[in-house]
Amino acid sequence: MMDLVDYFCRQVVFSSYRFYRNRQGITSVEYGLIAVAIAVFVVAVLVGDNSFIKAVSGKFSDLTTTVTGAIVSKSS
Repeated sequence: MMDLVDYFCRQVVFSSYRFYRNRQGITSVEYGLIAVAIAVFVVAVLVGDNSFIKAVSGKFSDLTTTVTGAIVSKSS
């Protein structure tokens, strides 16, 4: 019976050591955290009242007005 308990204890220690040495799970968690951080950054930049999309849209609107004014004044 003691041999069985000794074997079980050794297996638990060995399995714990293998689990401790396995770093693949840690790497996956790190990549997941990086992906979440990037997603939060993208959402913060693209959504809201002062968002990047509204700023670019405003600049293109200004550019359209300028080009249209130049074309109209040149054709007149």
